[in-house]
Amino acid sequence: MRKDQAKLGFGISAEQYLTRDLGVFGRFSWNDGRTETYAFAEIDRSLTVGAAMQGRLWLRPDDTIGLAFVQNGIADPRRDYLEAGGLATFIGDGRLNYAPERIIETYYSLRAFSGLWFSAGLQYITNPAYNADRGPVIFYSGRAHFEY
Repeated sequence: MRKDQAKLGFGISAEQYLTRDLGVFGRFSWNDGRTETYAFAEIDRSLTVGAAMQGRLWLRPDDTIGLAFVQNGIADPRRDYLEAGGLATFIGDGRLNYAPERIIETYYSLRAFSGLWFSAGLQYITNPAYNADRGPVIFYSGRAHFEY
């Protein structure tokens, strides 16, 4: 029988423009890794650094290009459980050769007209689902964003 639990953790995020068009950002998060993940992702530790640039240089001032590096990890209790053959909500295939998950991500967001953006992205992931025996994998993405 499941019971309600609290997940203890914290996150820190910082952003800084270096010029009118170029900004950098960093994020760090941590949680204790002692409770089952039911939503979102199996991540107990995460560090992200990246940069985003507005398109004024190529005469598209409302467009944005971005690049980020992410390293995700899981806490020892979750790692031990998965190494022993356990299965989690989103990951686990009965065998884990643990390694931090590393992601390089890039995207381009194009403003089609006022209130509409289209974005395309690419993620290159090593050690997907924290398993050194898996990957690398490449994900392509597309998104439409509409505001009224």
